[in-house]
Amino acid sequence: MRRVVTVLTIVTAALVLAACGSAPTTSTSNAPAVVPVTQPANTGQAGPSGTAASGDIYSPTQTVSPGELLSTDQAVVPASVLANVAAKRPMLIFWYEPTTKVTTDQVKEITAALKKYTGMIQLVNLDYTVGLASGAASSTIDPDTQKVELFAASLGINTTPYTVFTDQYGRITYRFAGIVDRSLLTREVLRATE
Repeated sequence: MRRVVTVLTIVTAALVLAACGSAPTTSTSNAPAVVPVTQPANTGQAGPSGTAASGDIYSPTQTVSPGELLSTDQAVVPASVLANVAAKRPMLIFWYEPTTKVTTDQVKEITAALKKYTGMIQLVNLDYTVGLASGAASSTIDPDTQKVELFAASLGINTTPYTVFTDQYGRITYRFAGIVDRSLLTREVLRATE
């Protein structure tokens, strides 16, 4: 009896699946056809703030082109970054917003990762909100503050925290958008200082 019930259940399930899977090939209604919305294929390489090829908008990966150099334009790059590039020092450049808890958590992770590698890599902290004065005209912002904002824009930074690693030649070795744990930071410190 069990076998008969099992066979009938399997046959019924197969018929239901077949009925659901088949659709008429022609439409007899006058309603316009619904075209599914799809994302266009990504034909080019994703930019600095590009997302993964799968279109994942919730955990985007940051793309680094091989040999991509950090800008050395004095009108855009802060003096602290230019000094490290000129001295051929590897850097961890960290953009943050001081009012968020995620910044506090990221600072703890960076401190833990750099503790063992003191002197091997320079930490450059850049407050992303320093140029966002309430009610102030852009002409009243000092040039150093403007450089922080222009530098972030030139790298395509659109979120905080944001971390960029460079080697001694000023090449960008990796970038992270969002919080990063100490093991990944340590890995990138080693890559930047090799």
